Amino acid sequence: HETPAFRQVQQTAFSHLEFKRELFKQLRQGAIILGLTLFGVVLTYLIYVFLVTYMSSVLHYTMKEALVVNIVSIALLIILEPFMGMLADKVGRKPLMTVAVIGCALWSFPYFFLLQQHSLLFAFVAQIVMTIFGSAYFAILTVVMVEIVSVKVRFSAVSFFYALGASLFGGGTPFIATLLIKWTHNYKSVGLYLFVCALISLLAV
Repeated sequence: HETPAFRQVQQTAFSHLEFKRELFKQLRQGAIILGLTLFGVVLTYLIYVFLVTYMSSVLHYTMKEALVVNIVSIALLIILEPFMGMLADKVGRKPLMTVAVIGCALWSFPYFFLLQQHSLLFAFVAQIVMTIFGSAYFAILTVVMVEIVSVKVRFSAVSFFYALGASLFGGGTPFIATLLIKWTHNYKSVGLYLFVCALISLLAV
């Protein structure tokens, strides 16, 4: 069911010029969406895309081990998200999202440190803890982005700014992480990259 506000907009004539003006008014909200998207896509590409290559090619885990860690963590993410959504209804979206970002930021260095230990158990611990914090963020990210934008241009504004953020920050994340490791020969550089992205997104929260 659509909200009363959305149904009212559907019944209102809305010219292209009015649409563009309304969309232009959402630039501040668009900047917030970009900030929120930054951490979401960087975290996704780092711990669910880059992880497999990093574990198998750099840390010399077997491909099977890397894929098992990844699959288990994604399954856990799917299971946790509904519960994180319910938790957000009780404690509030902003507090939960703040805890999620800070938690991921603080865990970014232990995360890569544990992966470096060449222990499958430690790899699972690193990934599961990051997934728990990440699930709290992902579960409410879309709702937060939708709520801050005017209902008149909600779909267009959110989709545009999110797609812009995903293309700017997301796709290049594995490449940036690979370069950082190549240049510094230190896993801490990737942890620092994730940490900085988390701090920037924390400002948007």
